[in-house]
Amino acid sequence: MASFQQLKMSLFLFRIETESQPLSGATRKTIYTHLSAFLPVKLAALTKRAKKLRTNEQDDKLKEPINRLREGRRRLILYRKCFPFIEQSEDLCVHLRFW
Repeated sequence: MASFQQLKMSLFLFRIETESQPLSGATRKTIYTHLSAFLPVKLAALTKRAKKLRTNEQDDKLKEPINRLREGRRRLILYRKCFPFIEQSEDLCVHLRFW
């Protein structure tokens, strides 16, 4: 389990990563170089951790839409098995809403 200080540092690093996204690569490197001078972490490890935090946050945002897409696909396959006589996509969409 992560300690309070580690969690606090991760939140701080995540905030810096998200707010520095619109900046140029050189500016972001300057920011991380400055941070690494005051932290017991090397620049490479700091940037890697920041990118991982941002990626995890993006993955969390995508989980719910992906699950909805999977559920819709599952329902479509099941519907086509149950009602093979409906071929046109418009009819299928109308039936899926009320099924």
